[in-house]
Amino acid sequence: MSNTEKWNKWLKDYGLAHKAEQIAAYTRSSIRMVAKQNADEEIPIGHSKIGGCPDVPTDFVWPYTNGTIRDRCISFANYM
Repeated sequence: MSNTEKWNKWLKDYGLAHKAEQIAAYTRSSIRMVAKQNADEEIPIGHSKIGGCPDVPTDFVWPYTNGTIRDRCISFANYM
């Protein structure tokens, strides 16, 4: 069943089929991301992930701020 068919069924189930055009005017396409928890070791190097430490070479030196290492592996990403 396509998303459109699911949407139309949902509208019909809730007695809103007669308002489909009006409701559709307020919708827009989107992409849904669903996070799945895996250990870092289970994720191949270079693959996308949410959270955890980035894949870096073993000799990588973490940046320091005011003499202390950053408390989060990828805290800078919050500003992207």
